[in-house]
Amino acid sequence: MPKGGSKAARLAAHLGRIEEARRGRIARVAASAIEDAGARRETAAEIEKLRAERDEYLNLARRERAEFDNYRKRVERDRQNAKRENLAEFLRSFFGPLDDLDRIVNESAKEHSYETMQAGVRLFEENLWKVLAKAGIKRINAQGKPFNPEFHEAVAMVPSADAPPNTVLEIFDNGYKLDDFVLKPARVVVSREPEQ
Repeated sequence: MPKGGSKAARLAAHLGRIEEARRGRIARVAASAIEDAGARRETAAEIEKLRAERDEYLNLARRERAEFDNYRKRVERDRQNAKRENLAEFLRSFFGPLDDLDRIVNESAKEHSYETMQAGVRLFEENLWKVLAKAGIKRINAQGKPFNPEFHEAVAMVPSADAPPNTVLEIFDNGYKLDDFVLKPARVVVSREPEQ
């Protein structure tokens, strides 16, 4: 017979230890569950706080984006209005020369005079250049100057003993610039060395 009593006593003792271990595990699980529930309550409160902050920042970002879009649209509208106003002011300055042109046509038709027409066209050109000069537009002075591809476009090269190579001999079409910006290069005939 084994030590410590009968088989039934040993079995009862063993069942008691198993029950005690089970109760210990249940107590530990219950304590852990209580701890987890407390942590979950804290976590849930933290999550709710973070959600509220997220929503606040999201609303702020949406408002900022809407304000920026409105600002961008306002700047574009102002830019378009300023562009239109500048163009309108520039075009208004052409009304004087256009009125002159009408008078030239009417007077030359009445008199059938070439001299009247020629004088009128000169007056028109003079007044037109006053308007253009006021806007900063200048004719590119190319005659006799060295060829410069920034300001000139060569339409032909002609051998010449009278001018150094790459000199503008003739202006085919005038060129124009606005301050230092080339609006239209002068189309020119350029010299080259004569053939031997």
